[in-house]
Amino acid sequence: MLPQVRALADKLIYDVAMVRYMAANLPKGGLERKIPGGWTVRQLIGHLGDAQARYAAALANVLAGEPPFPGGFDPMGQNEIAAPAFARARLPALLESLGATRDALLNMMESFTPEQVNEPFSHGLSLAGALGMWSGHIEGHALDVIDAVPELGRDPMVLNWVLYADYASDPGRQLRQQRLLESVRESLVPGAADPDEDDFEDEDD
Repeated sequence: MLPQVRALADKLIYDVAMVRYMAANLPKGGLERKIPGGWTVRQLIGHLGDAQARYAAALANVLAGEPPFPGGFDPMGQNEIAAPAFARARLPALLESLGATRDALLNMMESFTPEQVNEPFSHGLSLAGALGMWSGHIEGHALDVIDAVPELGRDPMVLNWVLYADYASDPGRQLRQQRLLESVRESLVPGAADPDEDDFEDEDD
């Protein structure tokens, strides 16, 4: 596997593992809590596997010399169609799909040549550029799960993942990440979230 692709493959493996970890540590009823936008956590997990299936199909098309999205590119429309089915799906099936689509992506990434990763893919991106953009999808939604299930926002494994994530290309998520960090600091050291606050006694007293 090419070095630049290997880094993205390793990230994919880690991100999927973290989704499984979060799912295993949800509180009772956590799957039915709503994330920003209205989906449940259950539907979001289904969406992650569905998106990976679409990525894998697009890559297979490119490797076969075909356009990546022969039926057009409408992720919002596809999400709306798929989401109702995920609302009724069992968690083991959703996680199985997430793992299977991860493996499909990894198998294709193994076969990329240097020429292929630099070829135009879609929307002005090279294949490598598309992979890089897709690689932020799962960790981007991690903040949504924490919003719905704040208990996970105190889990050391989850915090290590989300607080070190690179959200530089998404100012909204970057702000949410910063607020999460401030919240964690405040919970550990009251007053630490506001470094300008004077917690010391007046020396003249």
